[in-house]
Amino acid sequence: MMMKRFWSGMIVALVLVVVAGCGGSAAPPTAAFGDTVITVGSSTPGELLDAGFTPKEYSIKLDEKTMSSKTFDSKGIEMKKGGKGYARISMMNDSNSNKAYKDCKIYSVYYNPQFQTLVYEDVLINGINFRGYTRDQVKDAMKDKKIHIEFKTMV
Repeated sequence: MMMKRFWSGMIVALVLVVVAGCGGSAAPPTAAFGDTVITVGSSTPGELLDAGFTPKEYSIKLDEKTMSSKTFDSKGIEMKKGGKGYARISMMNDSNSNKAYKDCKIYSVYYNPQFQTLVYEDVLINGINFRGYTRDQVKDAMKDKKIHIEFKTMV
């Protein structure tokens, strides 16, 4: 049971990492949390705040803390709504000036099924709910996706 749960978590993490860095497709990757849809690479944490999401208590204050230009936050912030955690988001500031965290771009969305405070049933990645997928099913669903990394813009 623990091993199945571990591999399920690894598969979900793989899907989200791949989607967070996808390129070459006509549409940018999206993550849907219930009725709220974000586009990785262009949506901001402020959009989640406007939709009623809040950062977990121990997280930074998205509207108070600023991020330096050309940097990113790799730790991520767990976002919750209605007392339930949905996913962790990581932000980047690819502009030439400092910005509030809430105004930075979301560059990754991920969750780990081993953390029981998170809700997964209604989280869709590019319109797909990967919950219960095997590794081969994930590979098949993502076969047309390619990893595209643009660290040059962060230097």
